[in-house]
Amino acid sequence: MILNQDEIELEQRDCYGKLKTITLSWSRLSDWFVCKQRVKLYHTGGRSSTVNTRNFLCGKVVDLVMRETLDNASRDSSGRIQSIDRDDMMGRLPDVWERCLVPEKGRLLQWNGKDVKADQKKILNQAKAATSSLHPILVDKVVGRRVIPEFRPATMPAFGVPLPDGGVGYIRLFLGIDLLIQEEEDGDRLGEWGIWDLKATAYDSYIPKTLWQLVFYDLAYQALTGKYAKTHGLITPLLDKKIHSIVVDDEHRDQMASWIVQYCHSVWAGEEDFVSPDKEKEACFGCPTRNACPKIVPPLTKDEQGLTWARFDTKRPGLMKR
Repeated sequence: MILNQDEIELEQRDCYGKLKTITLSWSRLSDWFVCKQRVKLYHTGGRSSTVNTRNFLCGKVVDLVMRETLDNASRDSSGRIQSIDRDDMMGRLPDVWERCLVPEKGRLLQWNGKDVKADQKKILNQAKAATSSLHPILVDKVVGRRVIPEFRPATMPAFGVPLPDGGVGYIRLFLGIDLLIQEEEDGDRLGEWGIWDLKATAYDSYIPKTLWQLVFYDLAYQALTGKYAKTHGLITPLLDKKIHSIVVDDEHRDQMASWIVQYCHSVWAGEEDFVSPDKEKEACFGCPTRNACPKIVPPLTKDEQGLTWARFDTKRPGLMKR
Protein backbone atom coordinates (compact mmCIF):
# COMPACT_ATOMS: atom_id res chain seq x y z
CA MET A 1 0.00 0.00 0.00
CA ILE A 2 1.14 3.52 -0.79
CA LEU A 3 -0.16 5.89 1.86
CA ASN A 4 0.06 9.12 -0.14
CA GLN A 5 -0.71 8.31 -3.73
CA ASP A 6 -0.17 11.90 -4.91
CA GLU A 7 3.47 11.90 -3.80
CA ILE A 8 4.50 8.85 -5.81
CA GLU A 9 6.76 9.64 -8.75
CA LEU A 10 5.52 7.71 -11.77
CA GLU A 11 7.83 6.07 -14.28
CA GLN A 12 8.18 8.08 -17.48
CA ARG A 13 9.38 6.14 -20.47
CA ASP A 14 9.10 6.17 -24.22
CA CYS A 15 5.68 4.85 -25.21
CA TYR A 16 5.59 4.57 -28.99
CA GLY A 17 7.58 7.75 -29.54
CA LYS A 18 6.19 9.82 -26.68
CA LEU A 19 7.57 10.23 -23.15
CA LYS A 20 4.61 9.21 -20.99
CA THR A 21 3.51 7.63 -17.74
CA ILE A 22 1.12 4.67 -17.84
CA THR A 23 -2.37 4.54 -16.37
CA LEU A 24 -3.68 1.07 -17.08
CA SER A 25 -7.35 0.06 -17.06
CA TRP A 26 -8.78 -3.42 -17.35
CA SER A 27 -10.26 -2.59 -20.77
CA ARG A 28 -6.86 -1.44 -22.06
CA LEU A 29 -5.21 -4.60 -20.75
CA SER A 30 -7.94 -6.62 -22.47
CA ASP A 31 -7.18 -4.80 -25.73
CA TRP A 32 -3.50 -5.70 -25.35
CA PHE A 33 -4.35 -9.42 -25.14
CA VAL A 34 -6.12 -9.12 -28.49
CA CYS A 35 -4.06 -6.64 -30.53
CA LYS A 36 -0.92 -4.74 -29.58
CA GLN A 37 -1.35 -2.51 -32.63
CA ARG A 38 -4.58 -1.23 -31.10
CA VAL A 39 -2.72 -0.34 -27.90
CA LYS A 40 -0.08 1.49 -29.94
CA LEU A 41 -2.75 3.51 -31.72
CA TYR A 42 -4.34 4.40 -28.37
CA HIS A 43 -1.01 5.77 -27.17
CA THR A 44 -0.33 7.68 -30.38
CA GLY A 45 -3.77 9.26 -30.71
CA GLY A 46 -5.16 6.90 -33.33
CA ARG A 47 -8.45 6.32 -31.56
CA SER A 48 -11.58 7.54 -33.32
CA SER A 49 -12.75 10.94 -32.09
CA THR A 50 -16.27 9.55 -31.67
CA VAL A 51 -17.26 6.17 -30.24
CA ASN A 52 -20.62 4.48 -30.75
CA THR A 53 -21.96 3.66 -27.28
CA ARG A 54 -25.29 2.16 -28.35
CA ASN A 55 -24.32 -1.34 -27.16
CA PHE A 56 -23.47 0.00 -23.70
CA LEU A 57 -26.62 2.11 -23.27
CA CYS A 58 -28.64 -0.45 -21.32
CA GLY A 59 -25.79 -1.05 -18.87
CA LYS A 60 -25.21 2.67 -18.45
CA VAL A 61 -28.87 3.33 -17.68
CA VAL A 62 -29.19 0.49 -15.15
CA ASP A 63 -25.90 1.42 -13.47
CA LEU A 64 -26.96 5.05 -13.09
CA VAL A 65 -30.37 4.06 -11.71
CA MET A 66 -28.65 1.82 -9.15
CA ARG A 67 -26.18 4.52 -8.20
CA GLU A 68 -28.81 7.22 -7.70
CA THR A 69 -31.10 4.84 -5.81
CA LEU A 70 -28.34 3.89 -3.37
CA ASP A 71 -27.15 7.47 -2.99
CA ASN A 72 -30.66 8.47 -1.91
CA ALA A 73 -31.59 5.36 0.09
CA SER A 74 -32.43 5.76 3.77
CA ARG A 75 -29.51 5.04 6.10
CA ASP A 76 -29.11 4.73 9.85
CA SER A 77 -26.75 6.83 11.95
CA SER A 78 -23.83 4.50 11.16
CA GLY A 79 -24.33 4.82 7.40
CA ARG A 80 -25.92 1.40 6.83
CA ILE A 81 -28.69 1.22 4.27
CA GLN A 82 -32.06 0.60 5.92
CA SER A 83 -34.26 -0.04 2.89
CA ILE A 84 -34.50 0.24 -0.88
CA ASP A 85 -37.86 1.34 -2.21
CA ARG A 86 -38.85 -0.48 -5.40
CA ASP A 87 -41.18 2.28 -6.63
CA ASP A 88 -38.47 4.88 -6.07
CA MET A 89 -35.97 2.78 -8.00
CA MET A 90 -38.25 2.10 -10.97
CA GLY A 91 -39.45 5.70 -10.93
CA ARG A 92 -35.93 6.97 -11.56
CA LEU A 93 -35.61 5.06 -14.83
CA PRO A 94 -37.52 7.44 -17.20
CA ASP A 95 -35.45 10.48 -16.22
CA VAL A 96 -32.17 8.54 -16.36
CA TRP A 97 -33.13 7.18 -19.78
CA GLU A 98 -33.78 10.66 -21.19
CA ARG A 99 -30.45 11.92 -19.85
CA CYS A 100 -28.57 8.98 -21.32
CA LEU A 101 -30.06 9.64 -24.78
CA VAL A 102 -27.88 12.77 -24.91
CA PRO A 103 -24.39 11.45 -25.78
CA GLU A 104 -21.37 12.71 -23.89
CA LYS A 105 -18.59 14.51 -25.72
CA GLY A 106 -16.78 12.12 -28.03
CA ARG A 107 -19.66 9.64 -27.92
CA LEU A 108 -22.54 8.96 -30.28
CA LEU A 109 -25.56 6.68 -30.37
CA GLN A 110 -25.80 4.92 -33.70
CA TRP A 111 -29.06 2.99 -33.71
CA ASN A 112 -29.52 -0.41 -35.33
CA GLY A 113 -31.77 -0.61 -38.38
CA LYS A 114 -33.92 2.08 -39.94
CA ASP A 115 -36.55 2.22 -37.20
CA VAL A 116 -34.83 4.27 -34.49
CA LYS A 117 -37.85 4.26 -32.18
CA ALA A 118 -38.09 0.48 -32.31
CA ASP A 119 -34.41 0.09 -31.43
CA GLN A 120 -34.73 2.56 -28.57
CA LYS A 121 -37.81 0.75 -27.26
CA LYS A 122 -35.92 -2.55 -27.34
CA ILE A 123 -33.08 -1.16 -25.22
CA LEU A 124 -35.45 0.63 -22.84
CA ASN A 125 -37.38 -2.60 -22.26
CA GLN A 126 -34.11 -4.37 -21.48
CA ALA A 127 -33.24 -1.63 -18.99
CA LYS A 128 -36.67 -1.93 -17.35
CA ALA A 129 -36.31 -5.71 -17.03
CA ALA A 130 -32.80 -5.39 -15.63
CA THR A 131 -33.80 -2.71 -13.12
CA SER A 132 -36.82 -4.72 -11.96
CA SER A 133 -34.67 -7.82 -11.51
CA LEU A 134 -31.90 -5.84 -9.81
CA HIS A 135 -34.08 -4.55 -6.97
CA PRO A 136 -34.39 -7.80 -4.97
CA ILE A 137 -30.70 -8.48 -5.53
CA LEU A 138 -29.77 -5.16 -3.96
CA VAL A 139 -32.18 -5.71 -1.07
CA ASP A 140 -30.43 -8.99 -0.33
CA LYS A 141 -26.88 -7.71 -0.84
CA VAL A 142 -26.83 -4.22 0.70
CA VAL A 143 -29.66 -3.65 3.21
CA GLY A 144 -28.09 -3.48 6.66
CA ARG A 145 -24.63 -2.74 5.23
CA ARG A 146 -22.50 0.21 4.29
CA VAL A 147 -22.06 0.56 0.54
CA ILE A 148 -20.20 2.85 -1.84
CA PRO A 149 -21.70 2.94 -5.34
CA GLU A 150 -19.38 3.92 -8.21
CA PHE A 151 -16.20 3.87 -6.14
CA ARG A 152 -13.47 5.86 -7.89
CA PRO A 153 -10.61 7.32 -5.83
CA ALA A 154 -9.58 10.89 -6.54
CA THR A 155 -6.07 9.63 -7.30
CA MET A 156 -5.77 6.23 -8.91
CA PRO A 157 -3.53 3.77 -6.99
CA ALA A 158 0.15 3.46 -7.85
CA PHE A 159 1.45 -0.02 -8.64
CA GLY A 160 5.09 -1.05 -8.66
CA VAL A 161 6.43 -2.73 -11.80
CA PRO A 162 9.91 -4.30 -12.23
CA LEU A 163 11.74 -2.28 -14.90
CA PRO A 164 13.45 -3.93 -17.88
CA ASP A 165 16.81 -2.51 -16.81
CA GLY A 166 16.41 -3.17 -13.09
CA GLY A 167 14.70 -1.44 -10.22
CA VAL A 168 11.03 -0.66 -9.76
CA GLY A 169 8.90 1.99 -11.46
CA TYR A 170 5.35 3.01 -10.69
CA ILE A 171 2.32 3.13 -12.95
CA ARG A 172 -1.30 3.78 -12.02
CA LEU A 173 -4.12 1.26 -12.16
CA PHE A 174 -7.56 2.59 -13.05
CA LEU A 175 -10.03 1.62 -10.33
CA GLY A 176 -13.77 2.07 -10.93
CA ILE A 177 -15.93 -0.32 -8.89
CA ASP A 178 -19.69 -0.33 -9.50
CA LEU A 179 -20.52 -1.41 -5.96
CA LEU A 180 -18.26 -1.65 -2.91
CA ILE A 181 -20.04 -3.46 -0.06
CA GLN A 182 -18.76 -3.66 3.51
CA GLU A 183 -18.86 -7.34 4.47
CA GLU A 184 -17.37 -7.17 7.97
CA GLU A 185 -16.02 -4.77 10.56
CA ASP A 186 -12.73 -6.08 11.93
CA GLY A 187 -11.76 -3.43 14.43
CA ASP A 188 -9.89 -1.09 12.15
CA ARG A 189 -11.40 1.89 10.36
CA LEU A 190 -11.58 0.13 7.01
CA GLY A 191 -13.18 -3.23 7.67
CA GLU A 192 -13.61 -5.95 5.07
CA TRP A 193 -15.22 -4.99 1.76
CA GLY A 194 -16.46 -6.78 -1.33
CA ILE A 195 -15.98 -5.80 -4.96
CA TRP A 196 -19.12 -6.18 -7.09
CA ASP A 197 -19.57 -5.23 -10.72
CA LEU A 198 -22.92 -4.81 -12.47
CA LYS A 199 -23.24 -6.40 -15.92
CA ALA A 200 -26.52 -5.78 -17.75
CA THR A 201 -25.74 -8.38 -20.39
CA ALA A 202 -28.26 -10.86 -21.78
CA TYR A 203 -25.56 -13.32 -22.86
CA ASP A 204 -24.05 -15.97 -20.60
CA SER A 205 -21.02 -16.20 -22.90
CA TYR A 206 -19.99 -12.69 -21.83
CA ILE A 207 -19.34 -13.67 -18.21
CA PRO A 208 -16.12 -15.72 -18.53
CA LYS A 209 -14.53 -12.83 -20.43
CA THR A 210 -15.02 -10.43 -17.53
CA LEU A 211 -14.22 -12.46 -14.41
CA TRP A 212 -10.54 -11.47 -14.60
CA GLN A 213 -11.67 -7.85 -14.28
CA LEU A 214 -12.44 -8.60 -10.63
CA VAL A 215 -8.85 -9.77 -10.09
CA PHE A 216 -7.53 -6.58 -11.70
CA TYR A 217 -9.72 -4.50 -9.37
CA ASP A 218 -8.57 -6.60 -6.41
CA LEU A 219 -4.92 -5.70 -7.09
CA ALA A 220 -5.80 -2.04 -7.57
CA TYR A 221 -7.86 -2.02 -4.37
CA GLN A 222 -4.97 -3.53 -2.42
CA ALA A 223 -2.56 -0.97 -3.87
CA LEU A 224 -4.92 1.74 -2.61
CA THR A 225 -5.89 0.40 0.82
CA GLY A 226 -3.29 -2.22 1.76
CA LYS A 227 -5.96 -4.93 2.01
CA TYR A 228 -7.41 -7.31 -0.55
CA ALA A 229 -11.16 -7.41 -0.95
CA LYS A 230 -13.01 -10.12 0.99
CA THR A 231 -15.54 -11.02 -1.72
CA HIS A 232 -15.69 -10.60 -5.49
CA GLY A 233 -18.55 -11.04 -7.90
CA LEU A 234 -20.66 -9.97 -10.84
CA ILE A 235 -24.33 -8.98 -10.60
CA THR A 236 -26.17 -10.04 -13.76
CA PRO A 237 -29.88 -9.18 -13.47
CA LEU A 238 -30.78 -10.25 -17.04
CA LEU A 239 -29.34 -13.76 -16.74
CA ASP A 240 -30.89 -16.81 -15.08
CA LYS A 241 -27.92 -16.87 -12.71
CA LYS A 242 -28.05 -13.46 -11.05
CA ILE A 243 -24.86 -13.65 -8.98
CA HIS A 244 -21.45 -14.86 -10.19
CA SER A 245 -19.10 -15.06 -7.21
CA ILE A 246 -15.45 -16.04 -7.50
CA VAL A 247 -12.72 -16.73 -4.97
CA VAL A 248 -9.62 -14.68 -5.80
CA ASP A 249 -6.45 -16.33 -4.49
CA ASP A 250 -2.71 -15.59 -4.66
CA GLU A 251 -2.36 -17.58 -7.88
CA HIS A 252 -4.89 -15.33 -9.60
CA ARG A 253 -3.19 -12.22 -8.25
CA ASP A 254 0.25 -13.39 -9.37
CA GLN A 255 -1.07 -14.08 -12.86
CA MET A 256 -2.69 -10.65 -13.11
CA ALA A 257 0.43 -8.92 -11.80
CA SER A 258 2.47 -10.79 -14.42
CA TRP A 259 0.14 -9.58 -17.19
CA ILE A 260 0.42 -6.00 -15.97
CA VAL A 261 4.23 -6.21 -16.03
CA GLN A 262 4.17 -7.78 -19.49
CA TYR A 263 1.89 -5.00 -20.74
CA CYS A 264 4.25 -2.28 -19.50
CA HIS A 265 7.34 -3.97 -20.96
CA SER A 266 5.50 -4.46 -24.25
CA VAL A 267 4.56 -0.78 -24.50
CA TRP A 268 8.04 0.38 -23.52
CA ALA A 269 9.53 -1.97 -26.13
CA GLY A 270 7.21 -0.58 -28.81
CA GLU A 271 5.57 -3.90 -29.66
CA GLU A 272 2.87 -3.50 -32.30
CA ASP A 273 1.76 -6.99 -33.33
CA PHE A 274 -1.58 -7.22 -35.12
CA VAL A 275 -4.45 -9.39 -33.99
CA SER A 276 -4.05 -13.02 -35.02
CA PRO A 277 -5.86 -13.94 -38.27
CA ASP A 278 -8.26 -16.34 -36.53
CA LYS A 279 -9.55 -13.52 -34.30
CA GLU A 280 -9.37 -10.75 -36.89
CA LYS A 281 -13.03 -10.65 -37.92
CA GLU A 282 -14.36 -10.29 -34.37
CA ALA A 283 -11.61 -7.97 -33.13
CA CYS A 284 -11.51 -5.56 -36.06
CA PHE A 285 -15.26 -5.05 -36.38
CA GLY A 286 -16.12 -1.88 -34.48
CA CYS A 287 -12.54 -1.35 -33.27
CA PRO A 288 -12.17 2.28 -32.09
CA THR A 289 -8.76 2.54 -33.80
CA ARG A 290 -9.98 1.05 -37.08
CA ASN A 291 -9.73 4.30 -39.05
CA ALA A 292 -6.03 4.64 -38.18
CA CYS A 293 -5.01 1.00 -38.40
CA PRO A 294 -2.41 0.30 -41.12
CA LYS A 295 -3.93 -3.16 -41.58
CA ILE A 296 -7.14 -1.52 -42.80
CA VAL A 297 -6.16 1.97 -43.98
CA PRO A 298 -3.75 1.78 -46.93
CA PRO A 299 -0.39 3.56 -46.65
CA LEU A 300 -0.04 6.94 -48.31
CA THR A 301 2.44 8.00 -50.95
CA LYS A 302 3.05 11.14 -52.98
CA ASP A 303 3.55 11.38 -56.71
CA GLU A 304 5.95 13.67 -58.55
CA GLN A 305 3.33 16.44 -58.48
CA GLY A 306 3.01 16.31 -54.70
CA LEU A 307 -0.46 14.72 -54.73
CA THR A 308 -1.21 12.24 -51.94
CA TRP A 309 -2.42 8.80 -52.96
CA ALA A 310 -3.28 5.59 -51.17
CA ARG A 311 -1.52 2.44 -52.30
CA PHE A 312 -4.01 -0.42 -52.05
CA ASP A 313 -1.86 -3.15 -53.59
CA THR A 314 1.87 -2.71 -54.07
CA LYS A 315 2.04 -5.84 -56.26
CA ARG A 316 -0.15 -4.29 -58.92
CA PRO A 317 0.85 -1.20 -60.91
CA GLY A 318 -1.01 2.05 -60.48
CA LEU A 319 -2.14 4.10 -57.52
CA MET A 320 -5.66 4.82 -56.38
CA LYS A 321 -6.39 8.35 -55.30
CA ARG A 322 -7.51 8.66 -51.71
